[in-house]
Amino acid sequence: MKRKGWKALNLFRQILGLGLLALLWTAILRPEAWETVLLRLPKIQFGQILAGVFSQGPRYIIIPFVGMAITAILWGRWFCGFICPLGALMDLMAAIGAKTTKKKYRFRPDSFWRSVVPVVLLISFWAGLTFPLGQLEPYSVIVSGISPVLLILLLIAFFRGRAFCNSICPTGWFLRVLATGSIFGFRLKEETCLGCGACRNVCPSNCVDPDSFSLDRGRCVVCLRCASVCPNGSMVFKGPLKDSSKSKHSKQPKISKQPRISEQPRISKQTNHSNHSTQLNHSNHFRRRTFLRLTSVAIASFGAYFTDQETRLKILPSPQEEPILPPGALSLAHLNAHCTLCHTCVRACPNQALSPAHSGGPSLWAKPLLKPYQGFCQYDCVLCTQVCPTGALVILKPEVKRTTRLGLANLDRPECVVIKNGTSCGACAELCPSGAVRMVIGSSSLPEPVLDQKYCIGCGACQNACPVRPVAAIVVSGLMVQQTAQAPVATETQDAVLEEFPF
Repeated sequence: MKRKGWKALNLFRQILGLGLLALLWTAILRPEAWETVLLRLPKIQFGQILAGVFSQGPRYIIIPFVGMAITAILWGRWFCGFICPLGALMDLMAAIGAKTTKKKYRFRPDSFWRSVVPVVLLISFWAGLTFPLGQLEPYSVIVSGISPVLLILLLIAFFRGRAFCNSICPTGWFLRVLATGSIFGFRLKEETCLGCGACRNVCPSNCVDPDSFSLDRGRCVVCLRCASVCPNGSMVFKGPLKDSSKSKHSKQPKISKQPRISEQPRISKQTNHSNHSTQLNHSNHFRRRTFLRLTSVAIASFGAYFTDQETRLKILPSPQEEPILPPGALSLAHLNAHCTLCHTCVRACPNQALSPAHSGGPSLWAKPLLKPYQGFCQYDCVLCTQVCPTGALVILKPEVKRTTRLGLANLDRPECVVIKNGTSCGACAELCPSGAVRMVIGSSSLPEPVLDQKYCIGCGACQNACPVRPVAAIVVSGLMVQQTAQAPVATETQDAVLEEFPF
């Protein structure tokens, strides 16, 4: 492909990435109008897919995982360059930074330390401490909106390009492992390379070394900038490098047709044949490194998959409060094992009943929890279970959701305004969808609330409606393991019927 073609493809890549970002943020701001986007877009985010596989998520998630892994082995980290919304935003910031500071990137050799932070994040996620990974996983960062973490990452991109993607991002690290020995990828044609260094100067991943005709495919995010600026098309997208010295038709090394341009003095001038051998040595080095990385990832993945969730979560202390888990969470252990803190469920909740936890210990940090004081779980709504990309919230049918018990309500009768102040009320019974709270005529001749816990589903509607503050007269306590409540039985008459809502 010629230079103009690469420029056009690069423009398409940028428009696609920023378009997906705009679509996602629009859906987050208006979830009721963009429900389909919230249902579909998280399913193509490799970070969420990886987390779902790594935490023994639903079996169907293995299909997109295998598909994306195969494409990474074939064509490298195309996901980072084309689909990742955070990557698109970082490319924009890197471009602004390059034009503002007039900075030229330089080649940086790969280092062992680039793998330390991503591996620690994945191990902590495997152990059930999902807060660190949730703060740095690309999709989770984007759906959190304009946060301090996002601003810091954009600042890094402004000065250092894609440094985050190759040194911190757990998704990028896993894809780097697969893409290091990718079958197809960019490489320099030594026969025509001028040595101008244009490709190195614009590479935000610092992975192009024109001095040795090498390119680290593991760190390459397929941003297409190198091919877009190459003056004579020496940066090509081809298959694996072959040793031409073993070919019957290449008894002698080829002579370069064009002189190389030197931006700085070289230690020694090598022939094209020796340069080709150097490139092969780099390629062999990358393949050995790929084998070691793939072996370590395979061992870690099998260990994570076959280790029981309860065993992994024993290292974390129990929460100091009784949280109300979202529908479909099943248990706190299940939520801890699968949730990546992307908060898509929080954004999708039409009643704003879910919000991240700010207390409760490491096992609850930033987990999505039901907060009855700010909203209640609607009786027939299952949207949060449908948008969850990792299986942390199991998809529930409306009829199953109606009897899923998230918690249990506890009625403090002496604090009820009917009993304490002699004021007519009934808000809790009016909004209770399961019939667990009903009004009966009491000693004060006013309808008083009566609670039957066997029908309670812990939706929080009663607590949300109760006028008593700061602590409501009826409060819902969460369950560590969600249960099934008894289905409500329709009755012909009520013990007491309110003519209208009291307030």
